[in-house]
Amino acid sequence: MAILRDAVGAGAVLPAWSHFSLFVGHYARGEIAQARYHASQLTSETYVFGQLARALIAHADGDAAEVDRSVQAILALQPSWREHPRREIGKLVVAAPIADRLAHDLRASAPAVWSAL
Repeated sequence: MAILRDAVGAGAVLPAWSHFSLFVGHYARGEIAQARYHASQLTSETYVFGQLARALIAHADGDAAEVDRSVQAILALQPSWREHPRREIGKLVVAAPIADRLAHDLRASAPAVWSAL
């Protein structure tokens, strides 16, 4: 986290991957307010990992409508997430324990989507 924060600098406009990386770091540490901030910076509707971040924050906030919207966006963008969310997350998040947690939390956010699997 310190290396990433130093690399992005203060006041810079960050690319989506930087915000997602910071989101993951804060989320994994349980720093939901900071994770929420970085998720909110992922404004592209077509960046699937931005949708993942928004789904997880919405779940943490108890916002079922936003969870549903984000999960449906993920599935519309990349249908392979329905059957293999962990594999898809692992394409970007290579730390297995973190990818496992993100996949677990995503499944928990919308159990009806994955209940048939």
